[in-house]
Amino acid sequence: MVTGVLSVAATPSAVAATPLIGQTLNVALPVDAGTLDPRLAQDTSAEAVDSLIFDPLIRLNNNLGYVPTLATSWKQVNPTTWDFFLRKGVTFSNGQPFTAADVVYTFTTILDPSFHAPYISLYTPIKSVTALNDYEVQFTLSAPYAPFLSYMTMGIVPHLTAGNADFATHPIGTGPYVLKSWQRNSEISLSRNSTFWGARPYAQYINFFVMPDTTSQVNALTSGTLNLITSPLPPQDVITLEHNPSVVVRKETGLGVVYFNINQKDPIMKDLAVREALNDLTNRQAITQKITDGIDSPAATMLMPGTWAYTRSIAIPKFSVAAAEKVLNADGWHKNSKGVMTKNGKTLTITLSTYNDPEREQILTYEQGVLAQAGIQAKISIQDWATFIAGVMAHKYQVALIGWLGLTDPDRGMYGQFVTGQGNNWEQFSNPQVDKLLTEARQTVGNAQRKALYVQASQIILKDLPYIVISDQGWVVITGKNVQGATLNRTGSFYFLTQVWLSN
Repeated sequence: MVTGVLSVAATPSAVAATPLIGQTLNVALPVDAGTLDPRLAQDTSAEAVDSLIFDPLIRLNNNLGYVPTLATSWKQVNPTTWDFFLRKGVTFSNGQPFTAADVVYTFTTILDPSFHAPYISLYTPIKSVTALNDYEVQFTLSAPYAPFLSYMTMGIVPHLTAGNADFATHPIGTGPYVLKSWQRNSEISLSRNSTFWGARPYAQYINFFVMPDTTSQVNALTSGTLNLITSPLPPQDVITLEHNPSVVVRKETGLGVVYFNINQKDPIMKDLAVREALNDLTNRQAITQKITDGIDSPAATMLMPGTWAYTRSIAIPKFSVAAAEKVLNADGWHKNSKGVMTKNGKTLTITLSTYNDPEREQILTYEQGVLAQAGIQAKISIQDWATFIAGVMAHKYQVALIGWLGLTDPDRGMYGQFVTGQGNNWEQFSNPQVDKLLTEARQTVGNAQRKALYVQASQIILKDLPYIVISDQGWVVITGKNVQGATLNRTGSFYFLTQVWLSN
């Protein structure tokens, strides 16, 4: 179903017979978490930390299989009814017993439009959540919902914290760790939850250091200040570290894409010919080989390699400056004496935006040069993550270079992003046929049938070009040589840190 580890550059030292208990792990984060309320989290840093503070009903393993967590078992009563049987004897870190009321509260708040949960579209098919008793919860759906179980990975929050305005910065969960301190844009420190119901984590403390500068991450890792760093990392740093005997590099096929998000209401980018030209001028092979050094691979759709939805039937668009010029000429754009595309006295100028990540900046600089070959003037805008994503969500951009991670089901990467009016449809795309296909795919039983629908939708999206998918992301975890027990999970979950310890 999925590919395994692609490479391990160094062989870890022999694991001691007994793991050492009570140590401190130091881990890098590229950006600070926006919130530690799992219902509101939408950045990978928040999700990494939340995976250790909160437990979901179900976790996903590296094979995308379901692992019982706060739910010990579940059953589908009929096409629109699911019952979950909950783990007994679990308490939140504040001492409150975990019961069905907490599950009901978690999902009803997500479904409340006034709560503004960013992933509400994943849960809108839920008609009701009912506590049958203290340890049994029933979900009633408005229609059959194929990806339902894959979305039961949401962290459960306690119902007695309703109305607590500080919950986002003072989270309370049932997970293996609790928040010790949070220094904004600097450090998030966790300590072991003494009342955790599951296997005792090895490390007493986990410190997440916010380090946007990847060079600083690498230097801290090789010096021993950090124990673990992860994607996104510049490929040249990964290559260098693969030859460093003091570290271990692990690579895995990820569950994410890098893409150009194109504002469909922008006066320039709403022109399909301009989007087609940008697609022709996106050299996926060059970007993945020269900039990501093969860690990422060329892609054209949101369908993830190694999953049941992936297809090779949709070809990667070919790079061609000539084709881009031809489509622009047909649309009335022509090069002036300076070699710049003009139309009705206006020059063709596009602003390419991203956040302050070195690899993303490299891609935009490369693309700027390619666009110039076709007579398109490209400006580059680099901002901090919070400012950048706020601008994208407010539709204040032309072309944004961004990524989606955690695409465990094709619905997660397509419904909210491409269906008219959905919350993650930042580009303001609307196509009734795509709406119909993606809605039907949600309600269709059977992966083969669902795949056919997603392939059809992907073909239309590749024609309309609200997104230009560039590459499938690889997942890289690099640790010090003394780090034991580190395993990869292509979902990007950091839950594996519970079983990590340091040898002497």
